[in-house]
Amino acid sequence: TAVVQPQAVVSAVSTRIPNLFTTFEYFHGLGFEELIEELSVSPDVSSLYMFVEAVWLWLHENNGRLVKWEANLLRGKIETVKENRGWNKMLSIYIDNFSSRDVDTKAFIDIVKQSTALITEADNDQVIFFCFMKAREFKAVIENGGKLTFKLDDVSGYLNCTTEEGCTIIFNVTPARRNDYGLFDINLCTDPDEYSPNMHFHQDLIFANKMHLSIRRRVDGSWSNVPLSWCGKPQMDTTGTHWGWGIHGFCEETDNIAWEGAQWKHRVYNWDYNAGVSFMLIIRK
Repeated sequence: TAVVQPQAVVSAVSTRIPNLFTTFEYFHGLGFEELIEELSVSPDVSSLYMFVEAVWLWLHENNGRLVKWEANLLRGKIETVKENRGWNKMLSIYIDNFSSRDVDTKAFIDIVKQSTALITEADNDQVIFFCFMKAREFKAVIENGGKLTFKLDDVSGYLNCTTEEGCTIIFNVTPARRNDYGLFDINLCTDPDEYSPNMHFHQDLIFANKMHLSIRRRVDGSWSNVPLSWCGKPQMDTTGTHWGWGIHGFCEETDNIAWEGAQWKHRVYNWDYNAGVSFMLIIRK
């Protein structure tokens, strides 16, 4: 019987994170109860992480007008959806540091955090990788393409790594173009030859369909998670100077900028070019 080489196996695996570039415009015009029902069945929602991020963004876009659901009722609804969809629990490190810009987004996150059916402190079926860079470096990746290199957060548990550069996952980025924003793409690198000999290549984790990507910003000395799901693809401002991605603008906080493409009511997460950017990659094993 012929032996199948590892590279032949991983090359057939999907390289795109599910629904990473889904646009939140899909949910514009929905009331809160309609939103919850739509998210419950939508094929665009591939995980509990995406569900929570969509609700957070709805509250963010609607100035936090949380319909006064009784907390236990809303929590129970989300728990039922999670079970029906067969989703993993969310890791506490993700939700504990989630950004809350107003009373209702904070209230919603607190409702979720209080459920042991939705949150777990440790999960042997999920691992976290991080990619750190400056905002100006990521802007250059958007414009010119390049690589996003993720390193394992904790090597003491499931992945006991002894290689010099540690457990590594690489994504190749296809640059955006102002006349064709759709060109922008992020693809998982599944070719072992693109990883240096000092990197631990994890064939057992190279499954983009089991990944969720979020972005974090440095606030008062600590990292704060912000949604990246539902943000579509990066677009420029009308002057062709700055890049934005959904609610994220890579420009100064004080800049008053008109953006091309999808219009967000509250694009308030501006990153000056020296700000730290951290991408969090959660992988379900």
